[in-house]
Amino acid sequence: MNDTVGEFEAQATVEAVCARDADRLECRFHALEYRAAGDTLMQEWITDSRARLKTTTAIRIADVALTTSPLKWRQCRQALDTDRVCREIAGQPDCVRQ
Repeated sequence: MNDTVGEFEAQATVEAVCARDADRLECRFHALEYRAAGDTLMQEWITDSRARLKTTTAIRIADVALTTSPLKWRQCRQALDTDRVCREIAGQPDCVRQ
């Protein structure tokens, strides 16, 4: 377990970079949901969070998330396999560094 955490923290592999981007995207999705519910304090964090993403796939997903309602995300999650949704949104088959 320590090796896995070390790999994640070092960001030395593509998998580790993708995992951190996935964590950041999840936080961004929550912030967008809070904003949609009326929380006006989320905008600065939403704007700043994009700059921390490292992969082109994560950046594309983050950009699409800005123009898609949180209700639509829930419908997509229920109806489709997450991996397929990510490939369709990003227009590429896997996680690629910028």
